[in-house]
Amino acid sequence: IPLSDINESDVLCEGAGRGVMVDANNPGNQRFQALLKLKSNSFRSSSKREKLKMAHLAATLVHESIPRGRFLIMNPDSGLWHEIKEDKAWSKVLRSFILHKSSSSSK
Repeated sequence: IPLSDINESDVLCEGAGRGVMVDANNPGNQRFQALLKLKSNSFRSSSKREKLKMAHLAATLVHESIPRGRFLIMNPDSGLWHEIKEDKAWSKVLRSFILHKSSSSSK
């Protein structure tokens, strides 16, 4: 997916083992960061099962946006963006919640 075909609901992600990148210029990432901020206290105090449900719900909210949001990762060889599978998206969301929790609790 060329950069020109990324829509305002798409969320741009970092590589393996990382969460969603913070890209202040990308509307999809801005909305996603707002969701993390809104739900971070609930996430922190939730059981593991509830945390997984929250990650699933957040990924679903992105996918059900209009236009449909996608979690995208860049192929470093081609420079093009590719949609990641749903289970990888959940993993990215969960990792983003964990990283957000760590950065907000250290302040």
